[in-house]
Parts: sequence; structure tokens; C-alpha cells
Amino acid sequence: MDIDKIRASKRAVQVARRTGKSGGFVEVVLRDARKVVRADREAFIVRTKHGWTCLNGGADKSNVEGPVTYALLPEDPDASARSLRSRIKRLTGRSVGVIICDTHSRPFRRGQVEETIGIAGLNPMVDYRGQRDLFGYRLRFKNVAVADELAAAAELVMGQGREAIPAAIIKGLKRVRFQERARSSGLVVGEHEDLFRGAF
Repeated sequence: MDIDKIRASKRAVQVARRTGKSGGFVEVVLRDARKVVRADREAFIVRTKHGWTCLNGGADKSNVEGPVTYALLPEDPDASARSLRSRIKRLTGRSVGVIICDTHSRPFRRGQVEETIGIAGLNPMVDYRGQRDLFGYRLRFKNVAVADELAAAAELVMGQGREAIPAAIIKGLKRVRFQERARSSGLVVGEHEDLFRGAF
């Protein structure tokens, strides 16, 4: 997306003044935003239409050629994952799970990690609730976002800079449950469930 070709709305111009970013860039972010969480010189954070809360709405300058060109999140990440899964099945005959990931910051933690934004063919969660631990205690809250763990593991291979490795293959993980109808929305926490709400 070339932001020099984007006409900024009145709201985008106002937000651009607060953030110090260009009106075209802010307009691109706002078009995919459900809510502006923060907009100032330190950070421009939005909740996207898909429910992801991220810096600059996921618009990314890294590894994109040209000073005013940005990569945007897929319009429908789950559909993109399903398309990739179908193509892999046609080419190889193998039925695999596919995760599309993006780099996200986390509350109260330094640095960024990969998180799942699109998924196909596997359950994004492994639910231990109701099971017993090593000492017989019944687990009450352990519902692991295994898709995010896989995304973070894949980043160790793919990298973030000049590595130019677009995908990683993970084999032999027995905890993954394959399923035809998988949705990344199951990883999104609604505002009413947000444990960090009002933390400061």
C-alpha cells in the first residue's frame, strides 16, 4: 500500500497531528480499525476489525521496498490460511495445519513475539481444564494457546530481518489437534474479558 496515494479523512488528519505520523498512513490504519486504543507521539495502537490489538494496526514498513510503501494485514487471515492449506494439499497430497502470524507487542513485557492472526486445519487451543496435574490437583485455568506457541517457535527459524525465510515447517507435535473448522477468533479476548482493563 502506497500511503502517498491515500487521501486522509478529517479524523485521520486529527490523529496524525497527535501521533506525528502522515495523514495517509493514519487513514490506512483507521480503515481497518474498530477502535483507537491510544494515539500519541509514543504509540498508535488500535483494535482491528478482526479483534487484534496492535501497534499501527499491523501496518508494517519492515521488509517492504520503498519509503512510502507498507504491508498491511490480510483482509481475511483465516481465508488466506485455508487457501494456503488447500494449495499445499494439491501440491503434496498432505493435509497440514496452517498458521499465519504477525509480530505483536505484549502488555507489561519488553520485546515482541509472533502471534497467530490466521489459522486453518488445527485447533488453536489445547484445553487442560478438568485434567489432573502431577500431584492430582484438578487444573482450572490451563487453556494453552498452542497456535501462538507454534507461531513464536516458527519465528526462531524465519527471523525478522534479512533472513528471507517466509515459512517454517513444524513436525512431530502430538498435542496439536487437527480439525477442519478452525477460526483464529477463538484466540481474541473481548473487552469485557480483558484482565488488563483499568490496570493503570
